[in-house]
Amino acid sequence: MINKQKIELLVGKAVSDLLPERGICISSIKIGTSNQITILIDNFEGISFSDCITISKSVEADLDREKEDFELTVSSAGISSPFTIPLQYQKNIGKEIEIYTVDNKKIRVILFNVEEEYIEIELKEKVKIDGKKKKQEKISKQKIMFDNIKTAKLVF
Repeated sequence: MINKQKIELLVGKAVSDLLPERGICISSIKIGTSNQITILIDNFEGISFSDCITISKSVEADLDREKEDFELTVSSAGISSPFTIPLQYQKNIGKEIEIYTVDNKKIRVILFNVEEEYIEIELKEKVKIDGKKKKQEKISKQKIMFDNIKTAKLVF
């Protein structure tokens, strides 16, 4: 089976040597049991087809098909993919996202800031106010630590 660390090094080398101006980050690398390598990449401007081809050719050139048969896919982390790196949070500031917390709560919020260890959100809730029959909408700002997020993705 192909070593994941080797693939990470090859992709990192391709990104830094061949596409340094593109600001590409590795979103995820998965290797299936039959050596199916899936590499997801992202950046602020959007990933081009030529970015994927460049990385694919570079990685493939450093792997030996005689030793290990493999399938290689390089693509952009799609719009509906869960966020896996801080860059994906940063590029979605000001947008509505859906978060599943580690305690299995699902919330829809507006993302308004990203820090090293947490995100800051605006949460809209309906709350009962004394003396009122109907619940009123209340907007609160909160911090959520990355450790408390199971998954997060863009709502569209």
